[in-house]
Amino acid sequence: YLKSRTMSDRIIKRFGVATNPAIVGEKPKEDIKYDEILKIVDNIVSVDKDKDGLITISAETLSPEVSAEIATVYVEYLSSFARGPQKEKRVFIEQQLEKVSKELEQAEETFKAFQDKHQMFALEQQASKVIEKLARLEAERVGAGVSLQMQESLLKSSGSVPELVKIEGQKVSEEAKIAALEKEIGLTEKEIAQLPQLALEFARLQRNLKVKEKVFGVLTEQHEMAKIAEAEEGSQFEVIDVARAPELKSKPRRSIMVILAGLSAGVLGVFAAFLIEFIRRRKEQEAKQATPAAA
Repeated sequence: YLKSRTMSDRIIKRFGVATNPAIVGEKPKEDIKYDEILKIVDNIVSVDKDKDGLITISAETLSPEVSAEIATVYVEYLSSFARGPQKEKRVFIEQQLEKVSKELEQAEETFKAFQDKHQMFALEQQASKVIEKLARLEAERVGAGVSLQMQESLLKSSGSVPELVKIEGQKVSEEAKIAALEKEIGLTEKEIAQLPQLALEFARLQRNLKVKEKVFGVLTEQHEMAKIAEAEEGSQFEVIDVARAPELKSKPRRSIMVILAGLSAGVLGVFAAFLIEFIRRRKEQEAKQATPAAA
């Protein structure tokens, strides 16, 4: 994944590689092609793995801070990639939990306002049992619905055939469970409809409140389980050393430049000496040949 085009695309968008002065210099090339940008990323980023499985990510740009940031972002994206479906599940449940939390707060306020207005703080035992039963069924239906949606999401993201068969079986089971719950909920709602009008309104408010409470409890439990699953899924690798901005330049290397300059000067010096000697001898020969002719 670290060497994939998908990762390179994310780096290109994140840092604006085509026009970033720290990467392409102060005068970026105009009309640069996508393949050329990919080559730039390949040139500035190095991903190496040793025999012990240790992966080293390094980046080389004109800015030490940008180099460190690029290496850090690689690890950040790798963490996001490793978490995969469990992260999606956790985020989905968090969204549902936030929504139900607001609905629960509103239901509590509505129920309290009705109690204060009509001075009703209790219901006959029969009505209470019916309401409790309905609340339990509604909570079970919501929990099964969340599970069904997650199975459908996993079916789209999973690439393993055995896993797909397992998920498909769980999906069918959840659909059958939801159908049975909806049927029983319909029968229980008919029982509630037979209560007196004021008691009926009280029962409906109480039912709504209890359903929200139970759904909130179910989602809270699922949220904790999703966080644990995500933590286990993301433990495939561990960051040993975080990226830091270097204090010394990686290139040009002065020692190598001095050595190369010395060698070049020596070669040129020897060549110049031979050339001067050759020219001197040539002139002497020309002078000797010219003297007898003059005599």
